[in-house]
Amino acid sequence: MKNFALSFILFSSLCLCNCTEKKENNVEDDSSSTENVSENVTKDKENRANTSNSNHLTFKGVPIDGTLDDFVSEMEKAGFTYVAEENGATILQGDFASFKKCNIYVATLHGIDIVNAITVIIPCGDDWSDIERKYRLLNELLTEKYGEPAENTEEFHSRLTPRTNQDKLIALASDNCDFKTVYDTPKGKITIFMDFEYGLGAFLNLKYSDKINSDNLRSKVIDDL
Repeated sequence: MKNFALSFILFSSLCLCNCTEKKENNVEDDSSSTENVSENVTKDKENRANTSNSNHLTFKGVPIDGTLDDFVSEMEKAGFTYVAEENGATILQGDFASFKKCNIYVATLHGIDIVNAITVIIPCGDDWSDIERKYRLLNELLTEKYGEPAENTEEFHSRLTPRTNQDKLIALASDNCDFKTVYDTPKGKITIFMDFEYGLGAFLNLKYSDKINSDNLRSKVIDDL
């Protein structure tokens, strides 16, 4: 009877040890699993941060940087179509900010295959009220995104201030009108101004200049002097 009792005690102790060991192993496994999940979440956050915290100004969510072919490829994915090459820039066409059939000029650094500036030409026809409405709408949206502008000029240079829409359009066509707004950001500059070209009519010129690459362009030009 004593032998049976002793055997039972030893068996119970062995089972208890095994259970305790398994529990400790499970705790270690759970801890390891938790650490892996935490590590993966941290890496995912870092990857998203690296993508969103680009040092370059962006256009359509794409940093204004990289080779011309790569940037044009990204713009084509965004819905723009290739049109032509002109004065070292690639011309694309498509809808931009709800405006139809805009021309997009993608420019590179002087003598270097690195994109540094994007210009959007928004057609407005021969109607002053149309170009003024679009100009003010874009200013409102740009201010909402980038803050108050660094510069804002709205003036006519003719001897008599034009009063009708037709007179204002004539002033724009004869270069007696200056409507221009500049947004200066840490990553670059956005400039919007009214313009007119015979055969094209009135249009808005919206230019995005990346600070890093534009500074590089300036340095190269100075080196050439």
